[in-house]
Amino acid sequence: KLRAFILKRTRSAFVPSTVYRLQLNRDFTFRQAAAVAPSLAELGVEAVYCSPYFQAAPGSLHGYNVTDPNRLNPEIGSPDDYAKFCDALAEHGLTQIADVVPNHMGVTGNNNRWWHDVLENGPASPYAPYFDIDWKPVKPALWGKVLLPVLGNFYGRVLENREIQLAYAGGEFSAHYYDHRFPLDPGTYPVLLEAGAGELERRLGPEHPDFLEYLSIVTAFRNLPPAAECPPDRMRERRREKEIAKRRLDILAARSETVRDFLAARLAFFNGNKADPRSFDPLDRLLNAQPYRLAFWAVASQEINYRRFFDINELAAVRIEEEEVFRHYHDLLFRLIAEGKIKGLRIDHPDGLYDPPRYFSRLQREYLLKMLLSEEAQRAGPGAALPDIDQEAVRKSLEDLLSREFASSLALYVVAEKILDRREHLPENWNIHGTVGYDFLNALNGLFVDNRHEEAFARLYEAYIGHGIDFAQLLYNKKKLFALVPMASEISALGHRL
Repeated sequence: KLRAFILKRTRSAFVPSTVYRLQLNRDFTFRQAAAVAPSLAELGVEAVYCSPYFQAAPGSLHGYNVTDPNRLNPEIGSPDDYAKFCDALAEHGLTQIADVVPNHMGVTGNNNRWWHDVLENGPASPYAPYFDIDWKPVKPALWGKVLLPVLGNFYGRVLENREIQLAYAGGEFSAHYYDHRFPLDPGTYPVLLEAGAGELERRLGPEHPDFLEYLSIVTAFRNLPPAAECPPDRMRERRREKEIAKRRLDILAARSETVRDFLAARLAFFNGNKADPRSFDPLDRLLNAQPYRLAFWAVASQEINYRRFFDINELAAVRIEEEEVFRHYHDLLFRLIAEGKIKGLRIDHPDGLYDPPRYFSRLQREYLLKMLLSEEAQRAGPGAALPDIDQEAVRKSLEDLLSREFASSLALYVVAEKILDRREHLPENWNIHGTVGYDFLNALNGLFVDNRHEEAFARLYEAYIGHGIDFAQLLYNKKKLFALVPMASEISALGHRL
């Protein structure tokens, strides 16, 4: 049955002949995109290729710094706006190709919940395995920490200039550096809450219910499993108990003005005094106890311990090769595909993935699974009980069939952003329809170059710079320079792993 289903889906696969790209952002939203659908149809466009429209870093104009792959970008429009956009495309006979960014996520802007959970809980975060982080790098001082090269100056200068400040809201403490917000490990809250508690006792009295509740909350935070402890039961305990303790602190602070004033005084103490450099020592010790280390941006090329998109610190690599990460990351995408809103995919930067061939195979597998379930639901009819299908068994069977009998079968239209030079071929084990066309564009641009004048231009250029050029050597030197300077930390991490 699966063989027949794969054959049917492969034979009826959608392959567009004309594609038009739409760059969606706050300046060109779903509503505006819906309005141009009639014009695109009149031009003869068959498919609309949309730039990434899942939630991205605030203000992003390109969308490739996705912060939540399972939520539409509210700057581009609401779910209702998106539905109307899809309806407008369908009304005018247009299909949609979505841009998928599986290699990395944006980690600035305070709206990446997965990344913030990692900063709060370190290796004990359930999302720690989602990111390519080396928790035991070459430098022992970074063991169990993520280096965050976000500061505009050396850490000590930033600290003593009061540019890093603690804040409290809703039962949570965090460190703020301009627009950046860094959650504190709840296990370190007692550092803030215990010292000076005698003053709260004096103001409330040793038997006051609010003071006793305060002490109990501090004890709850102190007894949390450490961020470095990763057994599943201890991780679950930490996740449960920290949230309960936060809620209790929030409730206590909301009802007690005395507790609120005391917390404000604790923050003022830790935030230091510019006139007294030693006054920043408590904040320094607290920050050093976190599962991350704030650092000057310039140290990234030597010490950063999470994989990035090239040397862009704001883009942290995702371990999409892990099955759990693959499914979670693509959950909304495949729901939209199952609903018929998306018919094809453009994959951004697959060269960055650990295993590109398997990723492409999984896309086909998941597509076939969703289509199979959709057909079964239609066959059952509205409101009818679905047949009992073991999805994991189907996945395994599909993977087996796609790797053997149907290795070159393509049911879902997929193209990859892969820049091929004139001596390079698309890897044969990439089960995709092709590239997005940079190689074709390069050849096309050759129509506008008259190579009869190459020698004359070469003489002009070399006379201007004062020496001749061996282009092959120049290319080699620049690739080596980039590897050894901007990406020195990656070379070091790979060497350490070997």
